[in-house]
Amino acid sequence: MFLKSIDLFGFKTFADKTRLLFEPGISAIVGPNGSGKSNLVDAARWVLGEQSAKQLRGARMDEVIFAGNVQRRPLGMAEITLTFDNSDGALATPFDEVAVTRRVYRTGESEYFLNKAQVRLRDVVDLMLGTGLGPDASAIVSQGEIDALLSAKPHERRQVFEEAAGTSKYQARKREAQRRLEQTESNALRINDILAELEGQIPAAELAVRRATRHRRLTERLRDLEVLAFVRKTQARQNEKAELNAVYGTEESDRAHAQQRRAQQEAEAARVRSQEYQTTLALDERNSMRASAAAAVQEAASLQASADARADEAARLCASLESDAQSAASQAARAEQRLRTLLEEMEGARRGRDDALTAAAQAATAETQAAEKWEQAYAALRELEDKRAVGAAAVAEIDATVAARAAERDRLAEAVQKLTAESEAVGREASQQARRADAVQSELRSLERELADALQAGDCTAQESAASLARLDGAGRERDRSAAAFVEASARLKALVEVQDAGLGIPAGVRAVQAKKAEGALEGILGTVADLIDVDEAFAAALDAALATRAHDVVARSAGDAQHAIAILKSSRAGRATFLPLDAVSAQDCAQGDLPQGARCWAADVVHCADEVRPAVRHVLREVVVADAASATTLAREHPGLAVVTLDGDIFHRHSISGGSPAADLGPIARRGDVAERRREADALAVMLRKADDELTAARVLVASAATQAEEAAKRHSEARQRLRDAATTFENASSQAAALKEQHRALGQARGSSEAELERAEAGLRAYRRRAAADRAAAYRTEEERALAAGRVDELARALSDIRDRHRVAAAHAAAMVERVAKAGDDIEAAREAAAALRREQESRVRALAEAVQNRRALAERRAIFASNRVQADATLADVSTQVDELRARRDALSAAARSLEDRLAAERQSDREQSLALERRRIRMAEVDAELAMLATAFEHSPATEEEREDVNRRYGDYGGDVDADIRKTREEQQRLGNVNLNAVEDQAALAVRRDFLRGQLDDLERARADVVAGIGQIDEESQRQFTTTFDSIASAFSETFARLFSGGKATLMLATADDPTQAGVEICAQPPGKKMQSLNSLSGGERAMTAVALIFAIIRVRPSPFYIFDEIDAALDEANIGRFGELLGELADQAQTLIITHNKATMTLADRLYGVTMHEPGVSEVLSLAMEQVSA
Repeated sequence: MFLKSIDLFGFKTFADKTRLLFEPGISAIVGPNGSGKSNLVDAARWVLGEQSAKQLRGARMDEVIFAGNVQRRPLGMAEITLTFDNSDGALATPFDEVAVTRRVYRTGESEYFLNKAQVRLRDVVDLMLGTGLGPDASAIVSQGEIDALLSAKPHERRQVFEEAAGTSKYQARKREAQRRLEQTESNALRINDILAELEGQIPAAELAVRRATRHRRLTERLRDLEVLAFVRKTQARQNEKAELNAVYGTEESDRAHAQQRRAQQEAEAARVRSQEYQTTLALDERNSMRASAAAAVQEAASLQASADARADEAARLCASLESDAQSAASQAARAEQRLRTLLEEMEGARRGRDDALTAAAQAATAETQAAEKWEQAYAALRELEDKRAVGAAAVAEIDATVAARAAERDRLAEAVQKLTAESEAVGREASQQARRADAVQSELRSLERELADALQAGDCTAQESAASLARLDGAGRERDRSAAAFVEASARLKALVEVQDAGLGIPAGVRAVQAKKAEGALEGILGTVADLIDVDEAFAAALDAALATRAHDVVARSAGDAQHAIAILKSSRAGRATFLPLDAVSAQDCAQGDLPQGARCWAADVVHCADEVRPAVRHVLREVVVADAASATTLAREHPGLAVVTLDGDIFHRHSISGGSPAADLGPIARRGDVAERRREADALAVMLRKADDELTAARVLVASAATQAEEAAKRHSEARQRLRDAATTFENASSQAAALKEQHRALGQARGSSEAELERAEAGLRAYRRRAAADRAAAYRTEEERALAAGRVDELARALSDIRDRHRVAAAHAAAMVERVAKAGDDIEAAREAAAALRREQESRVRALAEAVQNRRALAERRAIFASNRVQADATLADVSTQVDELRARRDALSAAARSLEDRLAAERQSDREQSLALERRRIRMAEVDAELAMLATAFEHSPATEEEREDVNRRYGDYGGDVDADIRKTREEQQRLGNVNLNAVEDQAALAVRRDFLRGQLDDLERARADVVAGIGQIDEESQRQFTTTFDSIASAFSETFARLFSGGKATLMLATADDPTQAGVEICAQPPGKKMQSLNSLSGGERAMTAVALIFAIIRVRPSPFYIFDEIDAALDEANIGRFGELLGELADQAQTLIITHNKATMTLADRLYGVTMHEPGVSEVLSLAMEQVSA
């Protein structure tokens, strides 16, 4: 792996797109001071994930963007791309060429890309893990790092070695553990508060239980009284109902006999009334006949008179119709003459209408053209008004910002004053609490002496329980050892499982595919190769080494399933993954030849997997064999196409061997086996822990027995112990309050310092915003002037458009009048036509009416003679019918008198029947009331009916009860009401309260155990971090001695850890002894010696933490010509192992380079790059 190129655009002084191509070996970058050479170092550090602007020689991250110069405007973004040659597979990606890109905008947004696919910073960092190119790697040495290393204090210098040792991850884990410890302590404090609150609720709960018990008893008595009232009232109503039924039967029988007599009388009265009715009908009939005869006489006279009148009217009508016919003929002639006159006027109106429409069309065209000009001017005005509004909004916004900044400044000033006052008050209170703690401590010592005297009296009893306590102590220690071993095993198991679940080492794209598969979105994905296979523990290391990154290849059933998964990765920008479709694996891909002599087996033969994925496994491992270390080299040389892997995980190829000590992070297969082993170990320790718990329980029983015997002795000194605890509690409270007040005083001091700093920043920001407000107001004034000119132009065009519209309205009105005139003339002509036709029809109608009137007059004369004869016959009929009417009227009067006599007797009978009916109705009403009262009693008990057994029980218990039931019910209810609101669930609530209290106590115990586990974990982290640091420190110290001796041509140098209370914070001291001098510290050396010592240390760190390439920025600046040669030797040896880029002004260093890059600045503030091979320089 090596760096192929750097592409820069907009980064610091590289305003134009610039590309530098590199090759393996040494590349030197030269140029005058200030030309931008060091910006290339910053670019490489930045694109690999650097997040500190200070490390990039700036104050803010947006300062890396080209800021512009006199000729150029500032750019809005900066972008750097590093392109690596990955043909050796050093990076965990299937691509032979990897391009890492970082882009930043002035808004602060930052983007990362891998081969033009957007990724996260985490993905870039993960990709570079293990290559020595992480954010904290020593592969890039900036210009100021030499001076920083020389001037650093020992504890600051330690950070360089921690970065080299890679212990930063342990520091992160330690911070996380400390965060969890704080959270655990916070939770414990919160549970203690809740427990205290629950303890305070218990008395109230007990009172509620007593009130609920009293309420329940009153409810039971009320129920008994209500049942008793129900039973007694029901019995009384039933007795009354039986009496009413007996009386009702007798009275109803008497009424039936009276009704039979009345029926006979009613029949006789009905017969008489029927005869009267028949007579009345006959009389009515004769009256009707008489009236008809009189009407006939009257009608005959009327018809005769009417016939006479109609004959006279017919004569007059004939004369009138003859005159009307003559008048209608004259009017029809005049109407035809008017129609001809209107047709002539119509023709003239049409010609005037056409002329008016032409003039109106011309006026409309002129109006349209004027309107277009006005709209264009108005649009320009609107743009200027919008611009003015934007400017006004900007001015308003900046004014609001200035006001807000001023308010913030005032608030900060007030906060500083307030914090100062609070700090002084807290300081005084802290002193008072400290004095109180001292007084309580004196009292505490006195009580401790009193308790010691009381305890001495119980020594005899304690000796009797010594044996039991010894056994308990032994059982406790055994249980603690088992518990510690179990906790340690569980912690290791949990850490391994967390690493396995977190997918450590698995590419982000593969993790995304696994997540989608778990959601059911990728049914055609079977899993990764590592997840689908299993091997014996002996072959785990070999298979992890053989598979390497192929262990994370994703097996799919078909190429379509793989393409679907890739599409999901692209759409979600979740990273990349390599897929192995089963339908793309042919038998030829899986074929294996004969096992080479000296090999143990094919690697694929030791794999256990499902038959479905067997072809994929054989394809991945088709050229891998397992062999012993002794024969591996021969096999790799004799079979160039094979990879030979040993059981230790070493891999032999024809031209290379990969191996060494086992990696700290196990491969997926070995990690899975390690998890299973740790789980078995934890299970065995759990069994041992249970046995130890049983033994501890037995010992506790013996101790409890002995404690019973010592109870009396404990009573004698319990009072002294209680006083001691009270005093200790008081002392702890006073001490904790004093400590809290001191901490609060310190925090207030820090807060005041922060507020003062914020106040200074607020003042600076306020001044900047006021300058910006002045500039915005000036721009708004210029926009207002432009808007005023545009408004004048719009008004001028509006007036012209108004004149044209007036002319258009006049022409349009004239055209409309002419059109209306033509329409009116047409209407008049049509009306004239209709009038002429109507007059002709009226003339014809009057002629026909005249003929009909003459015929009608002859018919009326004949009918008048007939009506005179009919009148004589009607007078004779009327006289005969009047005689019959007088006879029938006399007979009807006699029958009416007899009927009235019978009805008087019936009225008396009916009055007697009504009185009997009323009495029976009262009986029925009372019977209904009794039934309703019985129903009401039943309804009242419907929601909780009383059973027969309950009624009998109440009657038995209250047989001698002679009180007022309803009054006692009212008294009982009033007593219930006096109890007020009663929690009927108080007993259950009290039980739930106790359960919750016990649960919280258990939770508190769990938290205490968890706290102990976290504290132990922090200790393990410190131990592992210190171990790894010590190992790396020793390696660097050894390499430093060697490189120092080479650079100085002798002498010696050592690295030492300074003495410190905490070994994990010990600083690093550098002592050196140049040839011919004594051993002395770094500060005692000359400037050149110190620089050479720093260079020796850098080369030592590089030797311990190798990287694919290195970038050095003027690390040879302090070396003279006598020492530059030895530096060149070290640089040449480094270039044989890794690609090297060095920024230098030293000509001797330039001669070592294979290619030179010149950085110049022809344009102020803009860097340019020239490339030149060394053979061209020589020529």
